[in-house]
Amino acid sequence: MFQAGLSAMLAVQASTIPAFTGKNAYLKDMHAVDASIVRTLRTAQVIFAAVYCHRQGKELAELDPDQPLAYNLLLMMGFVNGKTQRPDPKHVRWLEKILLIYADHEMSCATFAFLTAASAHSDPLSCYLTGLTTLYGVIHGGAIDAAYLMLQRVGSLNQVADLMAAVKRREKVLFGFGHRVYIARDPRAQLLLDLLHEIQANEKTVDPLFTIAEEIDRLASKDPFFQER
Repeated sequence: MFQAGLSAMLAVQASTIPAFTGKNAYLKDMHAVDASIVRTLRTAQVIFAAVYCHRQGKELAELDPDQPLAYNLLLMMGFVNGKTQRPDPKHVRWLEKILLIYADHEMSCATFAFLTAASAHSDPLSCYLTGLTTLYGVIHGGAIDAAYLMLQRVGSLNQVADLMAAVKRREKVLFGFGHRVYIARDPRAQLLLDLLHEIQANEKTVDPLFTIAEEIDRLASKDPFFQER
């Protein structure tokens, strides 16, 4: 739905597509490039929030044009204080940290796809859509969803050992643990773990799936089978 929404936006802005106009509107014109990037990010945040609200059966709230992206994502999706009807500053800060950690990922599959489209002198939104399609693969962005489904199927801590044994017998795949680029531990992992512990301490909640994930990580980190891979 997110991709469809962005594609629809591109369709009504045909004048921004070089193939439609028959000329490159962005080559050596950084002002045009910057304007298109800002427009793409603004469009993406609204469509992302709209998709979430649609799936949750919630009404999409109006954004605040004077506030940054993370603030408006929470605002539009309804993650607000009951009294002020505005996002909690702590939640905004947490989301900004997560977005920054994910943004710093060097030459990922999605980045490579984006740059490939850009090398053909496509418009920024088309490049963004190209990179987005790689996220459906289970060894890239789709690994996040695959990991959640795996943790839900495990269900409890006493089932973790069975999962690990099945993985070692090559009957199951351990999604979300390890990385094809990082031979050692993913450098972003500890930052995210520290942030998740901070969130749980502040919110006084414990996500059972996070507890299962930590146990899997603990077992995998000391098992030679996983360390060698």
